[in-house]
Amino acid sequence: MTDIPRPAILRSIGRRLDLRLVLFLAALALGIGIVTVNRAAIGARLADAKPMHLPDLSLLAAQSPVVQAHVALALAAVALGGVMLASRKGARFHRIAGWTWAGLMTATAASTFAIPTIAPGTWSYIHITSGWVLVGLPIGLVAARRHKVVAHRRSMLWLYWGFLIGAAAFTLVPGRLMWELFFA
Repeated sequence: MTDIPRPAILRSIGRRLDLRLVLFLAALALGIGIVTVNRAAIGARLADAKPMHLPDLSLLAAQSPVVQAHVALALAAVALGGVMLASRKGARFHRIAGWTWAGLMTATAASTFAIPTIAPGTWSYIHITSGWVLVGLPIGLVAARRHKVVAHRRSMLWLYWGFLIGAAAFTLVPGRLMWELFFA
């Protein structure tokens, strides 16, 4: 009986498990668990929710300057990241915009540590993602500098889709500021 050759991607998956995927899924499960525990409170808010509407910017204006800066930085990172995903890779624009995006991501992640959570001085599950951004970003930048295109692409896609867009999805949980801006 002969073995059927498997594609390289399947061989590499069989040999190693991507730790970032495991940690991202663990953070996702933790977030879902927190939401599930507060199901009664969330259910009441969902029942009172209005259809999505233009954001009530007065709620954002009432927040601390750190929260306002964090929202502005995150929105800029989402927009610039989307443009970069659509742009030609390796071009001068991509390199300049990439360093700008890296600065936006660093500032966005770092600003989360100054945002008060449920109890002052405590951190929530979202801070896990901020820590991973601050670790993963230099890894992706070093890969780019060393012309390791596959490692750079993998790292940056994880940062954009997994941590920036994924964390943004968690802000739409009922009771959080972004939920209040669009649905309350």
